[in-house]
Amino acid sequence: MKKSILILLCLLLFNISKLLAGTWVVGVNQVNDLLSKIEQGTGNIPPAIPTTTNKSDWELIDGITLTSEDIITTYLDHSNTNNHWRGFYALNFANKGYKQKSGTAIKLIQPSLSAADYTQIPTGFSSLSDYWDRNDLSWLEIINLTGNDFTNIEIDGHNIMPLKTFSIADNAHLENLAIKNCTNLTNVDITGCNLTFSAISNLQNSMNLSNTATFLYENQGKISSYFNAVDLTELLEKNGNGTRIKSWSIQPIKNEGNIYTFDSSHVGEVVRVYLENSNFPNMVISYDINLTNTIQSTITTNATFCKVKVENLTTGNSSIFSIGDEALITVYPYSCSILESFTIDGVSVSLDSKNQYQFTVNKSNYQISSIFKRDDTPMGQTSNYLRNGSFEYGLNLDWEYNIGEGTSAEFMLERGSNVTDGNVALRVDINSLKTPNSVYAKTHVTVGCDSLYLLHFWAKGPEESKLYVQIDGAEQNGIQYELHEGNTAFYYPFKLDRTKAGEALTITFYFQDDFTKVKVANPCSVTTSRGATYFLDGLELVDQFNNLSYDVYNTYVWNYNHRPNKEGKMWVAGDNSVSYDLPDGRKMWFFNDSFYGVMHPESNRLVDVGQFVRNAVVVQNTDGSLVTYPVTNQGGQWAYFRVPDDAVIYNTDGSVKNIFWVGDAIMEDNQIKIYLIEVYGEGRSYIGKFTYPGLEFLGVEKQENFCRAYETFFVEDNKIYLYKTENEGNWGRYMHVARADLGDLSGKKDSWEFWNGTEWSKDSTQTARIYDMMSDGIIRLENGNYAHVSMPLMSPEVYVSFAPAPQGPWTNKKLVAVGDKSANYWYYMPNFNGKLPNGKYEITFSANYNYCLFFCNDCEKSAFVDKYWYRPRSIQVDLLSLSPYTKNPKDCAGVENGSAFFDTCGHCAGGTTEIEPCLSGIAKIYTHANYSGTGIGLNAGEYTTNNLLSLGFETNALSSFSLNSGYVIELYSEDNFQGEMKEFENSVIDLSEKSFDNQTKSLIIRRKGIENISGVYAIQNKQSQLYLDVEGNSTANNALIIQSSYNNNDSQKFRLNHLGKGVYTVENIGSEKYLNIVHQSKEPKSFVEQWDGKEYDIILNGGEISSQYSDSPTGLDVTKLIDRNTATKYITFHNKAWIQFKSSGSYILGRYCLTSANDVPARDPSSWTISGSNDGVNWTEIDSQSGIIFDRRFEEKSFNVNSDASYSYFRIEVTCNSGSVLQFAELKLFGKTNVPEGDYSNSQKFIVQDAGNDFVKLINKNSDLMLEIIDGFTNEGEKVWQNTDFGQLGGLWKLIDPSSLSNGVETLVNNKNILIYPNPVSDYISIESTASEIINRVLVTDLSGRIIQNKTFNDKKIVISLSDLREGLYLLKINTDKNSYGHVIIKN
Repeated sequence: MKKSILILLCLLLFNISKLLAGTWVVGVNQVNDLLSKIEQGTGNIPPAIPTTTNKSDWELIDGITLTSEDIITTYLDHSNTNNHWRGFYALNFANKGYKQKSGTAIKLIQPSLSAADYTQIPTGFSSLSDYWDRNDLSWLEIINLTGNDFTNIEIDGHNIMPLKTFSIADNAHLENLAIKNCTNLTNVDITGCNLTFSAISNLQNSMNLSNTATFLYENQGKISSYFNAVDLTELLEKNGNGTRIKSWSIQPIKNEGNIYTFDSSHVGEVVRVYLENSNFPNMVISYDINLTNTIQSTITTNATFCKVKVENLTTGNSSIFSIGDEALITVYPYSCSILESFTIDGVSVSLDSKNQYQFTVNKSNYQISSIFKRDDTPMGQTSNYLRNGSFEYGLNLDWEYNIGEGTSAEFMLERGSNVTDGNVALRVDINSLKTPNSVYAKTHVTVGCDSLYLLHFWAKGPEESKLYVQIDGAEQNGIQYELHEGNTAFYYPFKLDRTKAGEALTITFYFQDDFTKVKVANPCSVTTSRGATYFLDGLELVDQFNNLSYDVYNTYVWNYNHRPNKEGKMWVAGDNSVSYDLPDGRKMWFFNDSFYGVMHPESNRLVDVGQFVRNAVVVQNTDGSLVTYPVTNQGGQWAYFRVPDDAVIYNTDGSVKNIFWVGDAIMEDNQIKIYLIEVYGEGRSYIGKFTYPGLEFLGVEKQENFCRAYETFFVEDNKIYLYKTENEGNWGRYMHVARADLGDLSGKKDSWEFWNGTEWSKDSTQTARIYDMMSDGIIRLENGNYAHVSMPLMSPEVYVSFAPAPQGPWTNKKLVAVGDKSANYWYYMPNFNGKLPNGKYEITFSANYNYCLFFCNDCEKSAFVDKYWYRPRSIQVDLLSLSPYTKNPKDCAGVENGSAFFDTCGHCAGGTTEIEPCLSGIAKIYTHANYSGTGIGLNAGEYTTNNLLSLGFETNALSSFSLNSGYVIELYSEDNFQGEMKEFENSVIDLSEKSFDNQTKSLIIRRKGIENISGVYAIQNKQSQLYLDVEGNSTANNALIIQSSYNNNDSQKFRLNHLGKGVYTVENIGSEKYLNIVHQSKEPKSFVEQWDGKEYDIILNGGEISSQYSDSPTGLDVTKLIDRNTATKYITFHNKAWIQFKSSGSYILGRYCLTSANDVPARDPSSWTISGSNDGVNWTEIDSQSGIIFDRRFEEKSFNVNSDASYSYFRIEVTCNSGSVLQFAELKLFGKTNVPEGDYSNSQKFIVQDAGNDFVKLINKNSDLMLEIIDGFTNEGEKVWQNTDFGQLGGLWKLIDPSSLSNGVETLVNNKNILIYPNPVSDYISIESTASEIINRVLVTDLSGRIIQNKTFNDKKIVISLSDLREGLYLLKINTDKNSYGHVIIKN
C-alpha cells in the first residue's frame, strides 16, 4: 500500500511539473534503468540519476547527447507553445571504466507506439501517453559502450528505434548480447569481448544486417602467455567442437598438447592467432598473444580453518602475479599451523611440505581453500637454525660425540686464538684412529620449509687433514674437506627434499686423520708426526629466507649447476664476477683470471685444472644451469676475449704479454656489449660484442681514448652513465662520472659528457671527484634512486651508499657485510648482480688467498690449492629498504608504504597481511578465551596496571593465557599485587572456568622454585664435578665466583636463606657476602661475584678516567689509578692536579678510597676536594680533606661521604704532601644502594629450581638467567656466569652437605669399588667401576699437583692413554657420581 502511494505521488509530481513551461526529455525511464545498473569499475564513478525530466538536468550528464531540436510526437500535448520536448540521440559511455552490477540485465526496449498493441495500460502509468513519454527511444541512433565491463545487454528496436551504430568492443567479460529489430544498423563492433563462434553467429543472425553494414567481430581479445609459450587448450575447448587454428602471424616453433612455443627472440612482440570452426564455415576469429611475463593472474584465498598467505617467489611482489610466476602458499600458526591438504579451484592438492605449497601460475584465476589443520611451527624470515653452532652453550647441548673402540681421542672446548666466533671453539685431539670414521661430532636440527640450505662453518687442522661432513637427507650427502693450518671458512650448500621440513636433520663431522703433516720449502720436504688437533666453530645453517645476508641460491648454483662445455671443461674459480641480466631470463657472467677444469663438488681441493684463463664467459640459463664458453690460446695466454692482432704486445720469448680484463655489460643496438680493459699493455679499452638472443661472439671494437677506465655503467632513459676510479698514492681512491647516448658506448658519436662538479661538460679533462671510494659497482634502483657498492683496499668490509642522481651527492657509506676473516684471505672487486626473487639484491665480491694459488707445487708455500680460495662470495642485501631515496618503500608483504613487518618469529605480519604478530615471552596473555583477541607476550617480572596499559593491554580484560613449563603466574584482582590472588602453573584456555575472567589488574610471572630449603651447602657442578668457590678465598666485595676442587674451605660453603616462593639469597660463609650478578646485569655471559649489597663499585661498573695534565711518563698515566693493582701508580710533575671519572651511570657517592704509592711519601696526597657533576661543567662539592698522612706504602685510606645527590661525573682535586710531584696508586669510588638493612637487590636473589635427579638450577631473579660453568670446561678457576637456560649440563648443580665431604680423596689401596690396571703402565691404563658408580672425571697430576690430563666421562669402564708421560710417579684422581678416589701410578 505504501509503495503504491509513493508511486502515485511521484507521478503526480512529474505531471504537475509538466503543467509548467519548460523543456522535457522523452525516454528517461530506459536510461534511468541503465544508469542504475552500473557502478565504478576501473575508472570513473557513474553519474547521478536526475530526479526530474528537465532537459537542463539530463544534458549535463557526460556521455548523453539529446536531439539538437525539439521533437514532435503524436502522444504529447503540443498545444502549449511554452512546452518543448527533446529525445535521446546518443549514449556514449566509451572507455569510462564502468562495471555492470552483478546479476543484472540492461535492457533498452523500444515500446510499440500503436495503442492497438496494448490490452491495458502498463502498471505504474496513468495512460499510454504517459508510458510512451517515459520510455520512447525513437530518436536513439548511437550506443557506444566500448572499454567497460558490461556483461548482459539486450536491445530491441521494435523496428522503430533508428539505431545506426552500436559498439561494445573491449568488454572482456561480456556473457550475453542480444540485438534485434534494429533495421537501420550499419555499424556494429563487438571485438575484444571473448565471444565464441556460436555467440557471434547467433548475434549476427538476430541482427539481420544489410549487405552494406559493417560488422566487426574478428579479434576477440588477448590471451595470457609466459615468455615464449602459450596454452590454447582452454580457448579451443571454449569455442566448441570443430574449432581449430587456421593460421598465425608468427609461426610457433613447437606444439605440445596445444601449448605453443615461439622462438625467444619474439618475446615482447604480439602474436595473432586465427581460429576457424567447421560448424561456422564463413567465420574466422582471432586473439592477440603478448609474449611477455607480465600477464596478471588473480589468486584469491578462502581459508576454511587457517590463515593462508600467497607469495610471489619470482618477483617478490606478492600483490601481483603473472602467468609463469612461482607462487608459494604459507599457512600461519594462529588459528592453525599446518595445512595437510587444500583445494585449488575445487581440486584437492597435497602439500609437498608441512605448511607450504609451491606451484607455477598458469592461468588467470585461482580460488584456494583450506581443508585440514594441525599445529606446528611456520616459516618466514629465518636466521641460524643451529642454536649451539658456536658451542657457546657448552660441549653437549645439541651435540653428541663418538670415539670408536681402539681409538684414542678427546673432545673439549678451548678459548684463545683458535676461536673464530664467540668465546669458545670445539677442540678435537686425535692420538690414534682405528678407522677413518671412528671420531665424529654430530648435531641434530629441525629446519624450515625451504628446499635449499647453506651450512657455513669454520675449521682448522693440520695442513691437508681430512674432515668429512655428512648431512643426512641432503641430495649432496657429503663433502670431503681438506683443512689448513689457519682458520678457514667453508661452505656446504645443499638441497633438501621438502618432505623433510619439520623433521630433525643430522649433520655429522668426521675427523679422519691422526697425524700432522709439516711442509718445508727450499728444499721441499714433508714430515709427519703422530696425532692431530682439529678446531670447529661458528656453524650457521640458513635457508634462502635468512636475515644473515647469505645468498643461498647462488652459492648452491655455482657449486652444483655447472654443465661441461664441448671441451668437457667448466669454470671452477675466478675473480671479478660481472653479470648482465638478459631480457629472456638468462644471465651472462664475465670473469677476469679464472680456472677452467672439472668441478668436483664433493671436495674442496682444486683438481683437474685444465687451463688458467685470463678472462671467461659463463651463461646461466633460466633453469639455473651454467654453461662455460670455450677459450682459445693466444700466444700462451688462454682467454675468451683475444687481443686484436694489430694490438698484440709480445714478450721477448715471443709469447703474448697483454690481455683483457672485464668491466660492466649492457645491451646496445640489440647486442650485448662488455667493457674490456687492456692489462699489461697500453691501457687501451675495447668493447666485446655478442648477438642477442643467439649470444654469438661478434668480436671486439676499440673505444676512443677518452673512454678509458670508465668500466662501471648502467642505462637510464637512453643514456649510459659511466664511472671510473682515480687513484691517488697508495690508498686514495675517488670516483668520477660521465654520460653518453645509448648507442655510443664506443665514444665515436661525440655524445660523451663529463660531470665537472656543477654541470655536464664536453671536456673530458675537467671531471670532478664525486665520492671518495672506488667505482666498483653502481646501479639504478629506480628513478632518483641509485646505489653504489665498494670495498676499501685490502678490506673484507662491503659498503653501500646511495644518491638521488647519477652524479650524487652520495650518502655516507653503510656496512652491509664482512668477508670471512679467514687466515690470509683478502677481498676485492664487489659487483651488483641483479635483483633476487625475494626483492633483495645480489652482491658478489672476489676472494683471494695470500699465498700459494697460481701454478705452485704443494711444498712451495706449504699449502695445497683450495678452490674456495678463489671463488667469489655471494651475499644478498635489501637495498631499497636501506636507501633514503626509495620513494614508495615496500613492506615485507610487498605493499608500497605498507606497515607490515617481520615479527619476532620471522613472519610477515600486520598491514595488509591480516596476520597478527606472533607473541614471544614466558607467558602470552589474551583478552578472549581460547588464546584469541588482543594478546601480548610477557617475560618473568612484575606487571602493575600501568605496566600492562603501556604494553597495550587493558585491565580487567584477561581471559586466557599460555605459560611456559617451569613458571608460575599470579593474577591479582587489584593493582600493585593486592586483592584476591589466583596462582597457576599451567596454561588456562578460559579463565571463566577458574572464576577469574576479566578480573586481573596486576600480575607476576616467576620461576617455580623449591621452597623451604635451609642450611649450609657445598654446591657442585654436574658436568665438571667441581664446586662453587670465591676466587682467592677473598672476603672482599666484587670477588668473582669460580669452580674448584673441594678442600673444605669456608669460601666453598654457602648458606641458602629462603625469602619465600622458592627465592633465596646465597651467602658465602667465609665472607658473609651474597652471590650477585656483576653490575646487576640482565645480559647473558655476565659473571657472578660476591657482594654485600650496601654499595656499588662505581669504577668497576664502567666509565672513563682523565686528568688535568698529560705529563705522566709511559706506564704511569692516570689509568693506573683504576687498574686495581697497587704495584702501579699515577704520577704528575705538578704538586696539585685534578682527576676526573665519568661513570657509566648516575650514583650517590657514599665512600671513596685513596692508596699511597710505592715510594717518596712527600708525593702522597695530603689534601683534596671531591666534587660531583651531571654535565662535566657545573660542579658541587661533596667532600674535602686536609692534613692526611699515609703511614706506610700501599696503604688504603677510606672516607665516608654524607650526600644524597646523584652524579655521573666525579672530580677529585688533590694537593701533594710537599714538593712539586704528586703520585698515588689507586682511586676507588663507591655509590650508595639505599637498600634497607635486611633487604636485598633482585640481582642478589636466586630461584632454586628442581632439575631432576637431585640436581637444581640457580636462576637469578633479576635476569631470569641461570648460573653455569660452560659445559666442557672442567679446569679449576673457571669463572661462573649467567646464561640462557636451554637445560645445558653446565647449569645443573647439586646441593651437598659439607659434612659428608672430606677434604681429600679416598685411597684405592684397600678399596675394591674401583680397579686400575695395569700398574705400572707403559701406554694405556684401564679404570673400571665394579660397583654401581659411574666414572665422571679423571685427573692425572704430577706429585706437585700440576694437572697433566683432565678428562670427563660417563661410563663404568674407561681407557686413557699415558704414552706421552715421562717415566715416574703420578697421582690419579677419579671422581664418580658418588665418591672421589686417588691412587699413585707408576709410568714405565
